[in-house]
Amino acid sequence: MSNFALIPVGSQIVYDVIVATQSFIDTAPAEWTAQWAYIVNVDGVQCGPGWVYDPNTGSFYPPAPPPPPPSDTPIVSYDQLLASQGLSPDVSGVRTVTAVDPTSVDTSWSQDRQFQGVQVQVAGHGNDDNVDFLVVNPMDESIIGQWGTAIPVPPDGKISVVLSATASVPAGIVLRLVYHGTVGAQVYVQYRTWYAA
Repeated sequence: MSNFALIPVGSQIVYDVIVATQSFIDTAPAEWTAQWAYIVNVDGVQCGPGWVYDPNTGSFYPPAPPPPPPSDTPIVSYDQLLASQGLSPDVSGVRTVTAVDPTSVDTSWSQDRQFQGVQVQVAGHGNDDNVDFLVVNPMDESIIGQWGTAIPVPPDGKISVVLSATASVPAGIVLRLVYHGTVGAQVYVQYRTWYAA
């Protein structure tokens, strides 16, 4: 009795290793032998299902190890990725303004920015107060983007928006917070952006 590796037609991967006599292999029905590209005696040779057979050398190679399981932890954070691209973080605060209804609070930068988030703090607001976030062309005051409309000011007065990625803001383009609500309320805005230092 000997060990024989069975390699299917169209493959070089061992399907199985069986124990049989050479006479069984030599006289096996054609219907059975036709499904195997190679039937190789592997007495004294280490191999098994999944191993790779090289017919040019007659050698067997173990299967590649399975890939490591995916990690729930990213290799780097998004902030680290931006830093690796040569960008520096900047937190730009807009001083507190006293609200009329409506009140526009504009912010722009002299160089291109990657916008990542904004925090708004309102004091002295009412229950129905809300804000809009607009992207405005400073040349003609046209609205070229709007990423938040009628966002309610919560009881603690704090609104925080943090994007999972960043959005490009060309130099000179205005990010505008429009506050609708209580006259006399105190509104503070702070943006987190990245720029090429």
